[in-house]
Amino acid sequence: RVHEGVIVYHPRIYNMRPNRFLKKSFEDRTIDAIINFFKHNNIVLNPAKDIFYSQWVPNSAIIQKAAHILGIKSAILGIGDDVIIYPFEKPEFFNFFKETWVEADIRFVVADYLGKEANKILNTDIPYNVIFMGVEYNYFKPGAPDEIFFTKKEYKIPADKTIIFTIGTAIKRKGWLDLLDALIEVKKINDNFVQVAIHEGNPEFDLSKEAEKRGLTANFLDLGEIKPDI
Repeated sequence: RVHEGVIVYHPRIYNMRPNRFLKKSFEDRTIDAIINFFKHNNIVLNPAKDIFYSQWVPNSAIIQKAAHILGIKSAILGIGDDVIIYPFEKPEFFNFFKETWVEADIRFVVADYLGKEANKILNTDIPYNVIFMGVEYNYFKPGAPDEIFFTKKEYKIPADKTIIFTIGTAIKRKGWLDLLDALIEVKKINDNFVQVAIHEGNPEFDLSKEAEKRGLTANFLDLGEIKPDI
């Protein structure tokens, strides 16, 4: 398939059911599928330029092994749950986490605290790179004055109000309650704002009620989940 102009290949992994009839483990079959993909398609990898990149999921360590068997460097990315939650769900996940972090040639995280936390968990001091997650500027950019006017009108937001726009799952770890606590202090100085919230998934709390507890009802608009139209 083609994704944003990039050709994406999906090597097939031999996966009979039930797995007990297979002589090789899923890990071995995945590595075989990756190696055979390049072999059968006559793709010659260049160790000086090519990199196997994967996000932290249980399979990331497998991708890393395939890379090193082929003599290619591996790069990994940690985005949040990969460091804070995933390693502690199962003992084998912790082993995957350790193997991936320690043996990667290049480590990326989307926030500095994630790199520090990974090293803390494993009692290591391994270098990493912080790559902040960006946005698609074609869609997330300042609106034209008439767009802003009609959008505020649609959601009944006074034209003179400054909008603070936040998107994220309504869970404590995402910092929503910290944000609302901070807005209490902001309101003491200037209350000419509206915090607009968009979130999906299973919430840990009712954001509107949390805003009400803090005296922010007039400054808070919960839009819940909004499906993308692109």
